[in-house]
Amino acid sequence: MATYRFDEFLLQPDERRLLRNGVTVSLPPRAFDVLVFLVEHAGSLVAKNEILGGVWRDTAVEEANLCVAISAIRRVIGHDAVVTVPKYGYRFAAELHRDSRADGSPAPALAATLASAAAPSIFSNSGLLLGLVVIAVSAAAFAFGRAARKPGATSGAFAEISGPRPYRLTISVEPEANPAWAANGRILFASTRHGNSEIYAASSDGTGVRRLTSHPAHDQDPTWSHDGRTIAFASDRGANGLQIYLMDADGSHIRPLTALPRSCVQPAWSPDDTRIAFQRNDEPDVGQDIYTVGIDGSKLSRVTSHRMSDVSPDWAPEGRLIAFASNRDGGDFDIYVADADGRQVARLTSEKGADDHPAWSPDGSQIAFESNRTGAAPDVYVMNADGSGARRITIGSGSEPAWSGDGSEVAFVSTREGNPEIFRVALEGSTNFTTHIARDEFGVWSPDGRSVAFTSNRDGKLAVYLKQETSGAATRITDGVANDWFPSWSPDGRSIVFQSDRAGNGFLDLYVIDVATRRTRRLTSGHGIKASPAWSPDGRRIAFQGNPGEGPYDFHIFTMAPDGSDIRRLTAESGFEGDPAWSPDGLRIAFTANRDGQFDIFVFEIARRITHRLTTSPAQDVNPWWSSDGRQIVFASAGAERHLPHDLYVMAADGGDRVRLTTHSGQWPRWSPDGRLILFASERQGNQDLYLLVAPR
Repeated sequence: MATYRFDEFLLQPDERRLLRNGVTVSLPPRAFDVLVFLVEHAGSLVAKNEILGGVWRDTAVEEANLCVAISAIRRVIGHDAVVTVPKYGYRFAAELHRDSRADGSPAPALAATLASAAAPSIFSNSGLLLGLVVIAVSAAAFAFGRAARKPGATSGAFAEISGPRPYRLTISVEPEANPAWAANGRILFASTRHGNSEIYAASSDGTGVRRLTSHPAHDQDPTWSHDGRTIAFASDRGANGLQIYLMDADGSHIRPLTALPRSCVQPAWSPDDTRIAFQRNDEPDVGQDIYTVGIDGSKLSRVTSHRMSDVSPDWAPEGRLIAFASNRDGGDFDIYVADADGRQVARLTSEKGADDHPAWSPDGSQIAFESNRTGAAPDVYVMNADGSGARRITIGSGSEPAWSGDGSEVAFVSTREGNPEIFRVALEGSTNFTTHIARDEFGVWSPDGRSVAFTSNRDGKLAVYLKQETSGAATRITDGVANDWFPSWSPDGRSIVFQSDRAGNGFLDLYVIDVATRRTRRLTSGHGIKASPAWSPDGRRIAFQGNPGEGPYDFHIFTMAPDGSDIRRLTAESGFEGDPAWSPDGLRIAFTANRDGQFDIFVFEIARRITHRLTTSPAQDVNPWWSSDGRQIVFASAGAERHLPHDLYVMAADGGDRVRLTTHSGQWPRWSPDGRLILFASERQGNQDLYLLVAPR
């Protein structure tokens, strides 16, 4: 019987086995049968009754059984692989390859992700020179469907990399709503699956659903306290209509919090769990305002007072601000923030369309919200806390966002299956490019986008390796007699410049290697450190950082001819200036400097010899790199808390619209030549590897 390959999966129907990158993954028996049935009819629309008849045959089952199986399949292989055609059936949409192999061996493009070899880490016993250089150098749209391939984009394995995929958490013939994520991973939601609207809890993968309320009344808007012990929700079980209630995390000890004239809904906890903000109808037929109240029902306070509607409050983690939606400026709803005492109000969004349901990220740096600004159904967006850098993270349907405890995912409601259900999606969605017990870093794309040069100590000393997208094998190209790292390609793809300690005497110099012949020649000499080389787009110059004064942080930006001659100094401020990166037009160099006691990103105009400062935040901003069109710069930032790991951010080339890209650490980003992917290094799995991330658009 034939086997089938799609994405990183191998399906072996006769062995009843599904493998992902060579590792067996489990599916419930009926879900496996449904997957096989869909794969065997790949590309065709298969009616629900055909699947039921083909899989369950003589067994009488309800359509809900098929829905459960489809949900289980999507949790394993991703939502996009199986497309729903409302009211009719399903279509297997992943690119499929029929394969006669049945041994479970991965395809060549996937084999590289399984490679591993024991190699001691040079960094565990490195000398002072490597330590200083590493310190000096280091200090320095999600969519439901796959990303469309751009003209001229890379092909093969790189082209198959897509953004994060959503996972469906609930499945019911009745609508689900109001997701809320606890710090311990449990998710609350409201559903009418048992008749009237009740509150339910489930694990973060959608399993273990438990009903918490059981009352003839209508219960909605559940939200966890930050300590996870108490749930606030709205219910009309009392005499005053919809009011705010509290209950213990297991659904017991339900007690009223408010008993006010007119409805009180959408509770939101203060960071210290001592107060709750909520939305209340103040005047009949006028609108709503935001109030706060102590969890004992005392100290009722009105936050907003406006003749229009202020709704959907959410309390910022730092406790000073409350975000809400309002139509107070006329027209559609927008997102606002107010002091918790209501004294000052600021508008954050002003796009055409309605913006609603703001939700602060756990660190307070971002706000998720729903909006129909595209003119279609609402989608979920994420923006910076000041309203800048808004980006859409769902396409097709998304509302009522709620953050995971670590800020890496968002739960939301979607009607893309025809019925409102709860989904979750990661904000990042990165893919491993290298997986090795050694340390892989400083990756850089070849000019044609088909190869990556990077640094690794997998054979002992630091060396430069190449990894081709077609074979996936990593090949060492420097000889391994010294420590060679931080490669940069020549624009014609024939040579790579790198830094090395092979000259000895505690010096670092720049060398260039012919990729085809492996011949290496030295470009620089003399005292000090020459490091972080970057080849200009026209191939005529190489930028690098050097310390002619030999101070450990006294680095500046230089350029030289590709043969090592004509060295010119570009920057001359005191302190560290490094991480040079050429703009695609070759007219500017972005770099890192620690002026004013903090690391920020700067740009040097070569012709006018003028420096512009792009970042000014308390964060440690380093490792800039230009997008292929020159409109954006990706960089690493450690945030204001210096002990935290770096993450990747992107900003406009003028320093505006700063947006966070990663949630689990990242450094040394490099944009692919076609602008579709970003390569970066991360220690997120305990070891430094290279990862790929779909670039923002």
